[in-house]
Amino acid sequence: MPIREGIAEHVFTVTSSDFMAVYAANNLFRGIQKYSNSGGALLGGVIANSINNSFQEKVVQDFVERTKTKVVEFVPRSLTVTQSELNGKTTIEAAPKSEQAEVYRELARRIDEHEVSHVPSPLEPAELRAWAASWADQLVAIESGEVRGARANI
Repeated sequence: MPIREGIAEHVFTVTSSDFMAVYAANNLFRGIQKYSNSGGALLGGVIANSINNSFQEKVVQDFVERTKTKVVEFVPRSLTVTQSELNGKTTIEAAPKSEQAEVYRELARRIDEHEVSHVPSPLEPAELRAWAASWADQLVAIESGEVRGARANI
C-alpha cells in the first residue's frame, strides 16, 4: 500500500543472495513498476544482507544489474548482530565501536543522503528461473572445483 499510494517517496529493499529473498525483491520491483505511473513510490536501491563472500556479492550484483537497480550497501552477516539481539539491543547500542555498527551507520548515511529513485526492471518469471538455474550451475562448478569462463574467479 505505501508503494501503490505514494506514501513512501523512496523504497529500499533488503535481500540476500538466497533465491527466495531475490524472488521477493523481484516481486517488490514488479509492484513498484506497476504503480510508478500513478504516483507510486520508486526504488532507491537494494540492501544486500548477510553477504560474507564474493560469490554471494556477485549473485546480488548480477541481479541488480539485470533489473537496472543498484546496491546501496553490502551488509555482512555478523555474530555481533546475534549477540546484540540476544541481549535485547541493537548492534549500535550493544557494540557501538564494532565494524558492524559502522556498516549500519554508513547505510543510514547513504539512505539519508539519497535523492533520486528509479523504476526497476523486474525479471519475468521465466527469466528469473533461468537466472537462478545459471547461478545454481555456477555454484555446483565452484563446489566441484571446475573452472568456467568469466565467473571462474568467484
